[in-house]
Amino acid sequence: MSVTWSLRKTDAQGSADGEVNPGPATTSRLRIWITAALGIAAIASVDFMSGVELRVFPLYFAPISLVAWRAGRSAALIAAAFCQTP
Repeated sequence: MSVTWSLRKTDAQGSADGEVNPGPATTSRLRIWITAALGIAAIASVDFMSGVELRVFPLYFAPISLVAWRAGRSAALIAAAFCQTP
């Protein structure tokens, strides 16, 4: 069994030869925001179409809690601000 070691110089982000690769946290956070925005938009459209006959405001908890869990409290407050009705 042989082990091969690489002696290439890497930068602070761990990429070689000056390549810039977004880290998994960046792409994951973007994916969470997109998923939450689509969820909020879907719930808002159902809320708008149903009028006062059906209360769907508890459904907003799912995308807000997803953002809070993955991106933090301040991001959850921003997502909650998008869920407010005028």
